[in-house]
Amino acid sequence: MIRPPSPLLALLWKESCQIAPLFIGAMGLGSILFLITAMLDNPNNYDTPYGIVAIVLPNLFALGAPAMLIGHEQDTGTLAWSRTLPITWSLSFLTKWFVALAGLVLTWCASLAAYYALSSSFRPGGVLEFNNQPVYFLTFSLAMLALGFCLAWWIRHAVPALLCLVPCMAFISIAIDVFASRIGGSSISTTRYSELPLAVFSLICFAVSAWLARRTWMHPWTKRRPWKEAKPMPVMRAYYPADIVPPFPPDPRIAMIWQQVRQSLPYTLTAGAIVFLATLTLLPNGISPNGSYSPLFAIGTVAAALLLGVSAFITDNTKGRYRFFADRGIPIWRIWWTRQFFPLVLLGILIAWTAVLVLSLSQTFRPGEYLPIFFALVSVQIAGFVIGQLTALSVQRPIIAILLAPVSLGIAMFLTGFLLSIYGYRYSIHLLGAIAVLTWWLATLRLTRRWTEGNRTWGYYGRSLGWIAGGLLICFGGFFGMRWITMPAALPQWEAQMAAQVQTLPPAGNTYVVGGFQQATQGMRSEPLHQIIENEDAVWINNLNPGYSYNSLFQFTLNPDGSWRKLSPTLKAHYHDTMEACFLVIARQRASQLMPACANADEIEFILARELSGPNASQNLSEKDLQSFRDRLASSDERQSVRRAAILRTWQLIEEDYQAGPKDNFNFSMQTPKHVLGIERLRTHRFLEHYMHTCYTTLHDLSPQGQLQRDLAWEKWAKEEYPHNQWMSSAWHSFWTETNNQFIQRAKSMR
Repeated sequence: MIRPPSPLLALLWKESCQIAPLFIGAMGLGSILFLITAMLDNPNNYDTPYGIVAIVLPNLFALGAPAMLIGHEQDTGTLAWSRTLPITWSLSFLTKWFVALAGLVLTWCASLAAYYALSSSFRPGGVLEFNNQPVYFLTFSLAMLALGFCLAWWIRHAVPALLCLVPCMAFISIAIDVFASRIGGSSISTTRYSELPLAVFSLICFAVSAWLARRTWMHPWTKRRPWKEAKPMPVMRAYYPADIVPPFPPDPRIAMIWQQVRQSLPYTLTAGAIVFLATLTLLPNGISPNGSYSPLFAIGTVAAALLLGVSAFITDNTKGRYRFFADRGIPIWRIWWTRQFFPLVLLGILIAWTAVLVLSLSQTFRPGEYLPIFFALVSVQIAGFVIGQLTALSVQRPIIAILLAPVSLGIAMFLTGFLLSIYGYRYSIHLLGAIAVLTWWLATLRLTRRWTEGNRTWGYYGRSLGWIAGGLLICFGGFFGMRWITMPAALPQWEAQMAAQVQTLPPAGNTYVVGGFQQATQGMRSEPLHQIIENEDAVWINNLNPGYSYNSLFQFTLNPDGSWRKLSPTLKAHYHDTMEACFLVIARQRASQLMPACANADEIEFILARELSGPNASQNLSEKDLQSFRDRLASSDERQSVRRAAILRTWQLIEEDYQAGPKDNFNFSMQTPKHVLGIERLRTHRFLEHYMHTCYTTLHDLSPQGQLQRDLAWEKWAKEEYPHNQWMSSAWHSFWTETNNQFIQRAKSMR
């Protein structure tokens, strides 16, 4: 006789299968996020991006687990069926909690393992610590899971429980943080005082969820008692004359639209509430292009558009409603546009409302400032709407679709922001992005046929991924192709010439290292710079911003009205230390023989030359120090020699780094090879090579006039393509050369 399986093991297996899609989706999504972060992140950020991904994934699991274990069973009817089995409510309650806790622990372990494996290359021995309180995030996940079980047992529907969990948890978290700040007395240490209240809140929610589970299990599975007794229906229906026509004709298309309106009402009402709350954040300050407006408005409107997109197809996934259309032979086109009609109308209202707010709440409307804000916000709203539809079609379960849609939109925005950060705001990027979004939207029409058949095979998911990859290929591949076509050809003869000259280049004087001189200049008034000057091991290169140079030199020499004033002896010492530190930075930057460092040295020297040629230096420096500083200014020949060596050294590093991946592409957005995709690496190398060639030929004037004109024409193209590269200038700051020489000659002649 075969022994029947244990009820406990059967329940554990059932709950594990119920929550397995959420766990697999979280792990797959985590792999994609970690991979994108590893490819595109800047190592200077240390392990912060990896820590964010490692924290978000377990919280996503805690957010959706209760709705999957209880709400999804209620929607599919298996929760009522479980009540007929010979099991108690406590056994069902504890198995759901055990499976949810086990899944949360496994998600945390997998996230931390991936975090330590990837972040160790940037900071060995790194520890996941935000505000030095890692336990806070563990208790936060546990509290979210417990609150989710309370709401799921009370509401007993997946989507409403999930939509209620987010604002409730946000309110509870803010309230606990405010309470902790009152106890701790400092906002920095609020997480330490929030751990115990979150743990107590989790225990309370566990007890409440047990009471709700027992109440749900023991009461009959009937609807709640209505507020008013229903009136008995008449035996015969009233007769209406034939001349009375209903307001809507009995058309099947109208019926399908009305069905979509009714079943998507929870989503649309939630989206309307989000937009209303987001609008309230604009009333105190209005909208400003300088960023004074509340970012909650942008986040709220984008979340509403995303929810509207998800509601187009997600409501038909419950109980297999999509089979209703396929069994009755309704055309795919009619199914598609009737699902799209109501969400598209609401999206149009949302865009119009955004335009009204941007135009009405702006203090002084200037199209050049506010229109980019409006178009950027509308673009993200439309993209979120389309990505929400595509996610709802690709994922069968509503809970996973709602959790996956914002993450998918975040990945798309991250990739688009990656392009914009490298290449700037280009018309071609927006055009190709719009074509990609249109491709995804039309792909929903193609996927609707497979969706109504209900045959979710690997071929269906492969087609979904294929359409997504096609849109990305249109955006990225099209942009790279356009830039490759417009890119000038390589320069093999010049490469051979530079390779021969590089062999005679002496070794660099120091190492190219980023230091903290900029932070030190901010405290100039209270602390002298003797410690900075005496520290010979530090090499301060590109952190000295010209704006801070002006502040550090002039902040204690000008009156509030801009007039000159004399310095006290203490401030004179600070003034001398500032001059000495600036000359030290110039010497070390030029000794590095790298173009960004030497260009920054030219900027600092230009500031010092103008300062030493004015009356301020003669008033606040002794004759000996003044003459010493003037003699240390480089001549035109010395500057040209340094520039030539820097061009050769930079070209040498580009050629060497190109074989193993460029380590420094001399751009803020291209500091590492992870900021340059593989398909773009060769083009980036060619671009930098042309820039070196332009600087070299213009600096030395070695090429014929025709070739020089072609170089200058190419450089004009480079400026238009790279307007955010401030160091991309003719002959490497040659427009400063004559002016700088005049200041130097004037300073040296004042003896």
